[in-house]
Amino acid sequence: MVGILLVIALVLGGGVSYSAQDALPGEALYVVKTGVNERFESLFTFSNEGEARLAAAVASRRLEEAEELASNAKLSADIQADLESRFENKIEDFDKNIEELKKGKKFETAAEISSNLESSLQAHGRILASLQEKVANDKLVDLIVKVKSRKEDVSKNRSEIEVKIKEEGGASVEAAARGKLTAAENKITEVKKFIEQKKSALGADATTEAEARLKVAENILAEGKTQVDAKAYGDAFMKFQQSARIAQEAKMLVQARVELKVSVDLDGSILIDDDADENDNDEDIDESKVSANIKTDRGNIFLSHDNGEIELSGTLRRGTPCVNWTVETSYSKDLPPSSVTFDIKDKAKGVICIQVIGEPQRIESKIKAATDADITVKIEGEIVFKGKVK
Repeated sequence: MVGILLVIALVLGGGVSYSAQDALPGEALYVVKTGVNERFESLFTFSNEGEARLAAAVASRRLEEAEELASNAKLSADIQADLESRFENKIEDFDKNIEELKKGKKFETAAEISSNLESSLQAHGRILASLQEKVANDKLVDLIVKVKSRKEDVSKNRSEIEVKIKEEGGASVEAAARGKLTAAENKITEVKKFIEQKKSALGADATTEAEARLKVAENILAEGKTQVDAKAYGDAFMKFQQSARIAQEAKMLVQARVELKVSVDLDGSILIDDDADENDNDEDIDESKVSANIKTDRGNIFLSHDNGEIELSGTLRRGTPCVNWTVETSYSKDLPPSSVTFDIKDKAKGVICIQVIGEPQRIESKIKAATDADITVKIEGEIVFKGKVK
């Protein structure tokens, strides 16, 4: 096989192979991209770590191709079906290699690669959802559901691996946490520079959204540093992973907004409700009391403080009819509480369900709290808001 590919590469020439890197499905050079270039990448990858990274990269590449075609109204049903199949195959390759890494007790490596793919799938899910609204292509829903399902699988596996890392303890976990701290700091610096470079193309409002999202990553990084000081290295490792995921997702969303001209929300966390789009509010909300409008890929969540109570409300999309959103509330023991966490979870997670989009679900929760209470809102364990509600 190696010999055959070498012959093909020599016949085609390096220029053709290089030009094929940006080819899209339906174009003449796409077969070179997938049949020669990507085969070469695979043939010269010899470890489970390398194969997992490559599988993740190629899976993301298929989604990028779908997005570019969709943004130009060129994503046919046949091409989408082929890309979905190729995407699923690479995710299966990824899963196999992650399992091998786990068997070899290379938990830190498995967790890092899984976290990277998770952030990629999270961003692509949001980009595809925005494109679906932009081009009114109902067929994209099938791909969106697949990406969401795979993202949740990767997230669950990553979380389980991180628990194993935490349980291990010892010098190796400390080293992993400190290494991840450096990586997360570098990622945040990288994304800051990227946002600065794209500022003119983004515009003032979108730049503010992107910087707000990056601020969430910085806050979580700071929490991780506190845990390092407390020698809670397993918890710190998880915080640094989350911080890097949020930063990377922000970069991908900025890139999509600039290159695909799609109006995907960049912050994914908070937008003060000064000029919220009325079309986003199809529910009976007293806008005079809304202090924050938390925009997420699942829908908008509203926070308000009135008569000594913090109220969370909103309507969230459901990937399937079986999704059952619930809000769990925890708070500090002082009175009135100075810290409140709203943890939004799918109570029916793991239930097998038909793969169609469910009707949106209304959520509400209210709790007494101090006027200047620190509020955290999570969806499926991911922080989407952290701050005070004025």
